[in-house]
Amino acid sequence: MKSMVWAFFIAFLGFKANASDIDKLKILADDYAPYSYSENGKVTGLAVDMLDAVLKKSGSTLTGNDIEIVPWANGLKQLGNGPNVVLFTITRTEARENMYKWVGPITASKQVVFAKKGSGVAINSYDDLKKYKIGVVRGELGEDLLEKNGVDKTSIDASSNSSANVKKFNAGRFDLLVGENTVIPYEYKRLGFDPSELEEVFTMSEAHFYYAFSKDVSDEVISSLQSALDELQKDGSVDAIKAKY
Repeated sequence: MKSMVWAFFIAFLGFKANASDIDKLKILADDYAPYSYSENGKVTGLAVDMLDAVLKKSGSTLTGNDIEIVPWANGLKQLGNGPNVVLFTITRTEARENMYKWVGPITASKQVVFAKKGSGVAINSYDDLKKYKIGVVRGELGEDLLEKNGVDKTSIDASSNSSANVKKFNAGRFDLLVGENTVIPYEYKRLGFDPSELEEVFTMSEAHFYYAFSKDVSDEVISSLQSALDELQKDGSVDAIKAKY
């Protein structure tokens, strides 16, 4: 009997130690509605609510209130340097696979090129993009894909976040807008523009969004958070969060 009690006590301490390790995380996100954004002084969004639920399930004292909104390029730099950094919402790609540790997925995602409806723009390949001025968010996957596929940097207008990118596109600063297929229409509407004016003209990639962690974060922390997310997916909590957005 004593051995059973002792084993339970050790397991309990292990869980608490793991929760304490989770509490050391520095949580970063960018302005990326509907996944993460500031509203009335509070950080909110689909991925924020999911992470909040995961942290609670894991026994952590961290909450969505501990999330810091930063420019994406700055977040990537901190993620690469560590220590104990988590950044979202980020596309998990082959090129990024070994750069970070991962928990997810959050949702499926597409990086697409938008034009204004009625513009007559037809894009069938990256070569077709080379004659246009294109807006992106600095450091995001869209910018990487354009440069990797031979689009000249002088044709790329990089903004610090999706909101600035959308505002410049709506003002006619460039011809095409690159972004995630749900983020751009959501941001368009949030800023008071009409998303029906947008038209998807080219799909650049299809993947999934994840939470990315700096490499120094322990495998035990990653496993604990992944297990919590898996449980929330099974019991319907994740679907309920997604339905809000």
